[in-house]
Amino acid sequence: MEFPTLIVTWIALVVAYLGVTSYRWFLTRREDDVVHVRDSEANLIPAQVALAHRVHKLDLWSRVLVATVVVYGLIIAAFYMYRQFVDSSRLPSS
Repeated sequence: MEFPTLIVTWIALVVAYLGVTSYRWFLTRREDDVVHVRDSEANLIPAQVALAHRVHKLDLWSRVLVATVVVYGLIIAAFYMYRQFVDSSRLPSS
């Protein structure tokens, strides 16, 4: 694989992470974070549970994407350093 292709793929992963993070912020910006326990508030509980489930899934994807971005970035850096080492250690041809 060529180096620019690796960088474009890494940028796509970063954009995916930013998209998940933005979507999570959009979902939770007006979140009702009060625990409803009264009988009169019973109709609010299913919506809260559903939102908590969606946010939990987004948090999982966010963690997976962060780990993937970091590991992939380290692989790209190692690949770049290896290529620089190989290129600098070649004998000049006469």
